[in-house]
Amino acid sequence: MRQLRIPEFRIRRRFWPPIEEDRVDRAIVILSGGLDSTVALAKVIAERDYHVVAGVFFSYGQKAEQQEFMAAQQVVAHYLETGDLGIEFTLQEVPLSMISIVDSSLLKDSNTDVPKNRSLVEIVPEPTIFKQKGVTTFERRKSVPKPPPSTFVPGRNIYMLTAAAVIARASDAHILVGGWHWQDSSGYPDCTHIFLRHMQLALSSGLDHRIHVSRPLITLSKSDIVTLAHDLDVPHHVTWSCYDPWWAGNVMYADPRGWMHCGRCDSCTLRRTAFEKASVLDHTRYAKDLTCRL
Repeated sequence: MRQLRIPEFRIRRRFWPPIEEDRVDRAIVILSGGLDSTVALAKVIAERDYHVVAGVFFSYGQKAEQQEFMAAQQVVAHYLETGDLGIEFTLQEVPLSMISIVDSSLLKDSNTDVPKNRSLVEIVPEPTIFKQKGVTTFERRKSVPKPPPSTFVPGRNIYMLTAAAVIARASDAHILVGGWHWQDSSGYPDCTHIFLRHMQLALSSGLDHRIHVSRPLITLSKSDIVTLAHDLDVPHHVTWSCYDPWWAGNVMYADPRGWMHCGRCDSCTLRRTAFEKASVLDHTRYAKDLTCRL
């Protein structure tokens, strides 16, 4: 069976000063307020491999921008309160206005509706993952690859990683942490292992500054991430996943912030299914459940 090998890139250390053995690398986390980036942050905190000095939230005209930023703030507040993040930690909101020119149903100005009520098979065509000699490989699909879904935002991760790397350079940090996982890579070309490897090399070379793109969840499924969130006591109830927020106002069943997950978009389906598969109680409020009761 043919396999697609992920090439390993090695950057020669002579380009930068050697790393001090007793120094813990400083890290910047790309925090969207979603479950994945929150669990990635929690995993890095738990393993203590890096010293997380800042979080970066990107606003690019997404429909759920307000809800995502509120969630990111609540996540940071939680870890500041527990003492897992230092007092020097800051959450920076970075606008990416250039992205608003692309056509994606994820954006506020798009005329395309967010896909709803799709099955899990339609959302995630699952590739088989192999591990051989420390290299992760993916089975090449026999069928013709499908185009990305309408929620794909072209250039989003390119801009995000570039901006985060510039912030890292200014902060004397070398690690960028993100919540990419393999179910993302099945639909979004800028979430794949090989893309992130290429970006790591390009950013290190272009900035003359060693950059490592840490992807602690890259081999995990969504249900694996929920299990890990439970094990790490992640405040998943404050995270936000929905692409198309539903305003609930003062409805008793609503989220305390006044908004609910729609329960019908791809992201809601993945979140809900993952909690069910992991047998973890989901505190998320879905509008789909409320409308079924009316």
